Amino acid sequence: MPAATEAGQQRLGQVLGLAAGYLDDRGADTARLDAEVLLADLLDCDRLRLYLDHDKPLSEQELAGYRTRIARRAGGEPVARILGRREFWSMELSLSPAVLVPRPETELLVELGLARLSGALPAGPTALELGTGAGGVALALARELPEARITGTDISAEALHTAQDNARRLDLDGRVEWLLGDLFAPVSGRRFDLVLMNPPYLTTAELRAAPAEVREHDPQQALDGGADGLDVVRRLLREGSGHLGPGAALLVEIGTGQASATLELAHDCGLNPAGIHKDLSGIPRVLELEVGRGT
Repeated sequence: MPAATEAGQQRLGQVLGLAAGYLDDRGADTARLDAEVLLADLLDCDRLRLYLDHDKPLSEQELAGYRTRIARRAGGEPVARILGRREFWSMELSLSPAVLVPRPETELLVELGLARLSGALPAGPTALELGTGAGGVALALARELPEARITGTDISAEALHTAQDNARRLDLDGRVEWLLGDLFAPVSGRRFDLVLMNPPYLTTAELRAAPAEVREHDPQQALDGGADGLDVVRRLLREGSGHLGPGAALLVEIGTGQASATLELAHDCGLNPAGIHKDLSGIPRVLELEVGRGT
């Protein structure tokens, strides 16, 4: 933040305005919102209170803490990383360096998963989330469907610790089985009513060109899908049919422009589309696949 904010007894509204301008000058797309969220969190209040208390003086300690946060945001660090948490499916998830910041479009996996598990399945349906990260999808399913048996896996032990911590904080401890390992390795021989995954689907070139807040602050192994973005997707589809029970489905999130290539790969693996679902921007985002189902 500018040196002008370093003097004592700066008013809240003045500081907020300077911070928003500072972030805007450095290219932040949501400069005002970011400045508000970071200050409201620091002061433990809601954003409305910032305007009601716009004449309130800030202490030196508050100013110092806010300057640090604004400097981190100006350097490209995402707001969620600075706060150490992100809301997903109306749940507050804690984050660690080993997990992706959950994206809003991934909530489509939850929506579609709930529709599948609430359908004509036996009591106590089973679901497997691969690459669970912070645990958002698995925990959302567990919260919404107490009778379901949910398993979440990840190749990162630190990511699984983060997911387990979130389960405890959300009073969902014991509702999800957490297993360490690569894709289906921890569940060898088991079949599920539903398998879900948000795999790494950026091409290596796309990742190199991604904004700093993605390239420098999200775990690379959760983003880099190889030369065409489909390295992990190929393995998921190849191994997936062997882990789907009768009437089961595989839900896979995909990147922009990957629907056709992914459907070709799925067909080669004996999986056919039961649905191609678009996100709020109208982009095909989740493929719903079944074993042996026609188009």
